[in-house]
Amino acid sequence: MININNVSLNFGEKQIFEHLTWSITDKSRIGLVGDNGQGKTTLLRAIMGQVELGEGSIDIPNRKNQTMGYLPQDTVDLEPIDLIGYFKKRSGLTELEQAIRNHEQQLAGSSSDSSDHLQELAAYEAALAAFQAKDGYAFEARAKQMLKGFGFKEEDYVKKCTDFSGGWKMRLLLAFILLSQPDIMLLDEPTNHLDTESMEWLEAQLKDYQGTLIAISHDRFFLDKLIRQIAELAGRKLTIYKGNYSYYLKEKELRLEALRKEMELQRAEIKKINEFVERFRAKATKAKQVQSRLKMLDKYEVLQQGEKTRAVTIKFPPAVKSGRDVLVARDLGKSYGEQEVFRNLDFTVYRGERIALVGVNGAGKTTLTRLISKMESPTAGALQDGLNVKMAFYSQESAENLDYKKTIWEEISEVGTRSSDLERRNLLGAFLFSGNDIHKEVSVLSGGEKSRLALLKIMLQDANFLILDEPTNHLDIKTKDIFQHALLNYHGTLVIVSHDRYFLDCLVQRVIEIRQGRIYEYTGNYSYFVEKRRALSNVLPASGSDVAIDAGRKEAGGVTANKSIYKTKEEKRREAEVRNRLAGARGDLKQKVAVLEERVALLEGQRADKEKELCEPAACRVPGKIKALNQELIAISRKLNAFYDDWHALTEELEGFDVTIEQNNA
Repeated sequence: MININNVSLNFGEKQIFEHLTWSITDKSRIGLVGDNGQGKTTLLRAIMGQVELGEGSIDIPNRKNQTMGYLPQDTVDLEPIDLIGYFKKRSGLTELEQAIRNHEQQLAGSSSDSSDHLQELAAYEAALAAFQAKDGYAFEARAKQMLKGFGFKEEDYVKKCTDFSGGWKMRLLLAFILLSQPDIMLLDEPTNHLDTESMEWLEAQLKDYQGTLIAISHDRFFLDKLIRQIAELAGRKLTIYKGNYSYYLKEKELRLEALRKEMELQRAEIKKINEFVERFRAKATKAKQVQSRLKMLDKYEVLQQGEKTRAVTIKFPPAVKSGRDVLVARDLGKSYGEQEVFRNLDFTVYRGERIALVGVNGAGKTTLTRLISKMESPTAGALQDGLNVKMAFYSQESAENLDYKKTIWEEISEVGTRSSDLERRNLLGAFLFSGNDIHKEVSVLSGGEKSRLALLKIMLQDANFLILDEPTNHLDIKTKDIFQHALLNYHGTLVIVSHDRYFLDCLVQRVIEIRQGRIYEYTGNYSYFVEKRRALSNVLPASGSDVAIDAGRKEAGGVTANKSIYKTKEEKRREAEVRNRLAGARGDLKQKVAVLEERVALLEGQRADKEKELCEPAACRVPGKIKALNQELIAISRKLNAFYDDWHALTEELEGFDVTIEQNNA
């Protein structure tokens, strides 16, 4: 339970909250939404106790015994220790392991009959019980599994936390929060630094989470899948909607419509009363009735719709029509020194297409956009622009889009365009830059303001081919929806990189996935890609043959999907062979899983026996017995951790075979 009681807060002259009152019950799953600058992050920090309130209080009953996990939006500093060591230290296991070793040394050097020995034994048993309560023996295996889900590789586990970039540090912190399973979880934009696979992993972990979840997110898929209640911050007030994000949108519109009707009725009633008062004010015979009507007016609480926020409206200007083939890539490759990003890429972009580039972080999406936009040159192959192609590039690095030394007005004034100064000012107003704002230096703008300014510059270029690399990163949901609508009405060609699944789902008609240096194409929207990728990624998991991959691409609706739908006898024979091989391999895997589960059960039984023996008084009477038992427990735990890793890998592979067999039988 979290109780927010009459909370008010000001930052200087700006009031953030005004008498907020809200009770959050245990196991709630809440999405905190609102325009940028409404105080969403501030509210999370206030719940954490990191913000001094102007008025009111935030109470969490039994707070000392409640664990809390907080993911901030800003990059965090981590200690220069290895990943597993960081997890163990944050969870208290490092301290417990040291305490257990110290107690073992003290017990080994003391007489079993002394009072000090008995006290040391009690302390040792308490430390051991705490270690077991934290699942210390299986902790490392669970930590590795969590890290793997967020895209970390085996070789990353021994690296120091400080060796990773800001985005990967945020993944580390998020992985630890999920691993620790706190009673209350506060997540500020948890999907910001995640690729598609990591987002799906996060959602799978949160789906089974049993605590209280409050999340700020601009990802509509995330809010629809996991959230059961929406809390909207707007105009210093909080409004609750008991449903997911899609429900919130519908319910909010219904409430606004009901309020508008009630306001109309109230205005009509007030007008009627005022007319009566004016008509009979001078008549003594109507004096009592006039006074009665005036008292009625005094009692009226005038309904208001609340503060209206200016909406961003974007419309792309008409551009010159390009040739049918906008871009042709042949044998395209890119390397940075010895590190190869991709090679032998062949694809064509056609006029009017809206294409999404997807793939895990580091796959080469940004690199490909930089090659297409001529920001970098390929190390192999060629890119050929089509006839009358005029491109504009939006980089996710704002410094490449804008000159920080200039003002807003200077930035857009230098863009070659047919627009007049008046038209530019109107566009600036539409992008929420008005009055003296246009004379601000770019360097002082927020991330969202820089994004809007860079997008405005692209609009002014009359381009017929847009290459956009993460254009929605700093935009709130409302602005993203308006930008998405503008792109849907854009008559040029679009290639876009974005981790916002809803944004892509409604926008693109074709998906190009970059995976392990190759591309896979899907003719459909983002949801179609996700569905077909599951089938493709599980085709012959143990085999990397081109035949298997090509078969998977055909099955997944990829670039080979335009072949004849009629199968020859030879094709049918090959498909039968593939099915037989899959069934045989699946049987072998199932046998391996069964054997491994028997070994795990045996070791878990041995561990339970050793733990029981360790707690028996007789163990204290034999010199060195406790130390020997603990060493055996550590050895068993190491074997179990290895078996857990193997079991997880085998079951994943088995699930892959099941999906593949189902697809082949379809």
